[in-house]
Amino acid sequence: MVTEVRADGVNRGTNGGRVCWAIAGTLCGGRQQGTYAVKLETCLRCDFCQSVLREEQTKPCDSLRELNRRR
Repeated sequence: MVTEVRADGVNRGTNGGRVCWAIAGTLCGGRQQGTYAVKLETCLRCDFCQSVLREEQTKPCDSLRELNRRR
């Protein structure tokens, strides 16, 4: 399991739990995923990702910008 402390609170999640598409190495379908650029197309088809983006009224790139800002 991958956690990202700087993502705590992003999209009201805990340690990256609601921003997995922006964190390298997260699991999807039991398989470890790559970087944001590599996995974004797959993530955008993910029901969970779509649900979070809809609930938060945000875009995937907004989450990535927020993480980069927290460095």
